[in-house]
Amino acid sequence: GTAINLNSSAVSVTETSPTYTYSWTSSPAGFTSSSQNPSVTPSQNTSYSVVITNTAIGCTDTATVSVVVNPLPTPNAGSDVTINSGQSATLTASGGTSYSWSSGANTAATTVSPTTTTTYTVTVTGANGCTATDQVIVNVSTITLSVSSEASPSEICLGETTTLSSSASGGTTYTYAWS
Repeated sequence: GTAINLNSSAVSVTETSPTYTYSWTSSPAGFTSSSQNPSVTPSQNTSYSVVITNTAIGCTDTATVSVVVNPLPTPNAGSDVTINSGQSATLTASGGTSYSWSSGANTAATTVSPTTTTTYTVTVTGANGCTATDQVIVNVSTITLSVSSEASPSEICLGETTTLSSSASGGTTYTYAWS
């Protein structure tokens, strides 16, 4: 969470240079401080009270401030993807009301065409204005796939049969689908 500063001040109407002490507490309990302006990072809605004492005359006063802690959005930049060199990928984020990608796009979906493996970060803003980030990796494959096919014989008469063949290189496993 973001740290906030609690500020307190006191004014004496009877002294020109009074000395004060500060006693901060919280509800729910767990925080105490004797600093005039402590910094806090609460994880839930919290009320902070300060008792200010004028040490010369023993006079005290109390003030309370409430801090509302809004939840962060749950960003999702999508699953990592692999593309071949020269291809593009569409990245789609969710979990908020507005989006800002490290690529410069300000929409939930963006199309990228990296030339090398790249990590993209999306900052997601929730309806309450809070932000959180997620990342997605676009892996760029440098393997060049080469496919060739032929018919043997390549010229036939009606009713005759030809054999189709193909070969591939540049990968490890191939799936063939003729159409």
